[in-house]
Amino acid sequence: TGFKSVYKDSPTKSGMSRTPVGPYYGADASMGGIVGEVYAPEEIEVYIDRCRNSGTLYLENPYFANTGGIVGLVKETDNDLILYVTNSENTAYITAGATMEEGRAHAGGIVGRLYADGTAFTDPKIANCFNSGQIMSSGQPGCAGGIIGYCLNTDTDVYCCVNTGVVCGTNLGYDDPRTWCEDMFGAICGAEGGSFHYCKWNRPSWLTVRYGCDEDYGNGCGYQATITAAEMNSLLSKNPSIDGVTYHSWSGTSDDDSLTLGI
Repeated sequence: TGFKSVYKDSPTKSGMSRTPVGPYYGADASMGGIVGEVYAPEEIEVYIDRCRNSGTLYLENPYFANTGGIVGLVKETDNDLILYVTNSENTAYITAGATMEEGRAHAGGIVGRLYADGTAFTDPKIANCFNSGQIMSSGQPGCAGGIIGYCLNTDTDVYCCVNTGVVCGTNLGYDDPRTWCEDMFGAICGAEGGSFHYCKWNRPSWLTVRYGCDEDYGNGCGYQATITAAEMNSLLSKNPSIDGVTYHSWSGTSDDDSLTLGI
């Protein structure tokens, strides 16, 4: 069933990789290449740094299915959760599928689903992360994003992340996700809240930073046909200062699919 963890203190996961896992079946399920679920039953700080997933993740579930290259689901109740995901990358296919009519399938290159069930998160941050794998939501309506699938938190900040993977889905008989009124797809985030800074993507060009955005994303975000390590390294200083985190340099170029964080 893959690696599933519910965190209750202040862990750090560094330098890990995964091999193919799935499918998994259950009433309400989450799957991540490194962490299945981060949950805050009390006030905690969570740091996830220098993690890499290269194994295909496929999760099919009747109700909610949350799949992420690094973390499947992040949630809190009435407690503050301080979350940092940095210097991490996914290179594999990530798929979430829901089979019941009321089900929802959320898939993200780094985080599948991020939401608050009570008070808001304390400024969660995702910085200097990279996805090159295909991200898919299938079955019932859901969200898919190159970095975050579904983000129900307006305080989330995403910095200097890159997506070169295709974001897509199969649902309700439609072949083109642009025609789905209930399904939400974005180059960086599938739907809902968050602020995005200096994020880049190179395909497909019609995607915006998140569903519902117009062409004026601002904050240095945008589509580029070519994304180079030189450009991303020049933006490392734009990442937030986080105690204990040193931002990793990029290498390669998207032109020949050699762009990587080299975790």
